[in-house]
Amino acid sequence: MERRKRRSPIDEYVDSFMDSPEKLQRCTQFYQNLRSYYRRKWNCPLKSPYIQGVELNLSRLYCTVVSFGGWQKVSQSEKWGDVAQAIGVSEGVAVAEHAVKVLYMRYLSKYEQSELVGDVDDSDADLLGSRGRGKGFSSLATADCPVSVASRQTNDFFRVRPEKKTEAEYERLVKSLLCGLPNEVDFAVNVCTLLSHPGPRVLRLSAAPQLITLLVAHVAVFADGDNSLYDLYESWSKASGRDFIAFWRGAGIEDEEILALLPNVTRSEMPKEDLELFTGLEAEFRPRDPVSWRVQQILSIMRNLSFEVINKPIMAASWPLLKFLFVCSNCKWSALRTAALDALSNIASEIDLMCEESSVTNHLLLKTVSRCLNSSDKLQVIRSLEILAGLCNNEHNESLLCEFLDTRILSKIFDVITVKDIMMCVYTLEALYQISELGASACQQVSLYPRAIDTLVDLGYSGGCIVWTVRIGRYESS
Repeated sequence: MERRKRRSPIDEYVDSFMDSPEKLQRCTQFYQNLRSYYRRKWNCPLKSPYIQGVELNLSRLYCTVVSFGGWQKVSQSEKWGDVAQAIGVSEGVAVAEHAVKVLYMRYLSKYEQSELVGDVDDSDADLLGSRGRGKGFSSLATADCPVSVASRQTNDFFRVRPEKKTEAEYERLVKSLLCGLPNEVDFAVNVCTLLSHPGPRVLRLSAAPQLITLLVAHVAVFADGDNSLYDLYESWSKASGRDFIAFWRGAGIEDEEILALLPNVTRSEMPKEDLELFTGLEAEFRPRDPVSWRVQQILSIMRNLSFEVINKPIMAASWPLLKFLFVCSNCKWSALRTAALDALSNIASEIDLMCEESSVTNHLLLKTVSRCLNSSDKLQVIRSLEILAGLCNNEHNESLLCEFLDTRILSKIFDVITVKDIMMCVYTLEALYQISELGASACQQVSLYPRAIDTLVDLGYSGGCIVWTVRIGRYESS
């Protein structure tokens, strides 16, 4: 049996030297017009078909068919075999006439119609295809984009689901955090740091809420009763050589309830005077220390994400995250304390104090608000007022907040409002406004407090003249 002949790209290249310059110019102009038509008609690039691995010369095919009178006359006269022989694909190709016909119908029939007749509404293509049994018409002449046919068939076959893409992106981060290898953990934390900053791509915790649990687990804060993550943490600690439990042991946390949130961490029995006299007895916060830097890095991620509206509900419902924020807000280091209070004030409006599953959260959060409100630190006072105002934005918190707003809390609030500091005055007034929005019970409690109404009326009557006696104070996060 004679071996089938196959034209190679080299043969096509050699044959091109035999063509005249005018013919080459017409071929170049044809491809330019065809590409322009594809962009105008279907908004897609032209991709030439191949026969036996050799690119089909669409210009030669088009000129041959047009010389025979167009594809309709070729079909009526059944001259597709002559067309295949004229363009040199009849030898060594089974049913070459049918292959040429299919390729011309798909790639060039609409272009021929546009050049010789003019653009026709695509709705007429269905009518044209329905008359395929008549002479001169073919069901292959459709208005579909020829380039997209193969891709649509592939998508339908494999059932591509684009919505899985986002989950796959975060799945890599989850696996990197779970494996515990130092390089993989550094990669995941660095990516989360980048995604937490404002930009076109923001980390959406709703797609992977387990990221919160894994991130805080790397700094020895775990969910209640989750021994599996604690076992993983021990292997992580051995692999990285970082002891975060010792870090928290030296964080200066004195509240027994906060210490109970951390594993194997108890209150130091050594007197505070001895700790101040002898250095090195407890861990210190040093930005260049890997342990201190990792804690600050994860806390910064949580603080940045708390500014995004889409992340607030997920963060407010995460008990491991709240434990982490409570621990940081009660430590002795101002850098961690400030960032933790910022995050709590951002998500306070999404915290439901009446949820049965968050009774411990409610107690510790209100306890933190009370402690910061009675602090001598201006920043802690302002953040406690912000948290209180945020909690008041949730209507489910009305009954519990009315119990919390006793005489001691109201006394501190009205003490702050008289301080000659415009920031403290503004934040206090905002907190009182949100308290008044809770309802009649909260308004009655505020009105019954001695000198409350008189103080507010005096502020209203003072007007702009009080600004001259107010000191404008600024603070910077350390």
